[in-house]
Amino acid sequence: MKGWIKLHRKLIDNGVFYDAELLKVFVWCILKANRIPKEVNGTKLSTGQFITGRLSASEELHMRPTTVYDRLQRLP
Repeated sequence: MKGWIKLHRKLIDNGVFYDAELLKVFVWCILKANRIPKEVNGTKLSTGQFITGRLSASEELHMRPTTVYDRLQRLP
C-alpha cells in the first residue's frame, strides 16, 4: 500500500483512543478503506469501504477472531 492518512487530534477526546485494541482496529479499518471506488469480485465498493472477515482480520491484526468481531461491533 502506498500513501498516507490523516488523524484528527480530536481522536484523543474519543473513547476509541483509550482502548488499545479498539484503536488498533479503528486505524486498521482506515488503512484498509478504499481511496477510490473500485470493483472487487463483482462487488462495487465506494470510497471508504472494504471487504473483510473476522478470520482474515484477526490474522492481519494478530488478535483473536472474537476480539476483532467485538471491536468492530463497537465502532460507530
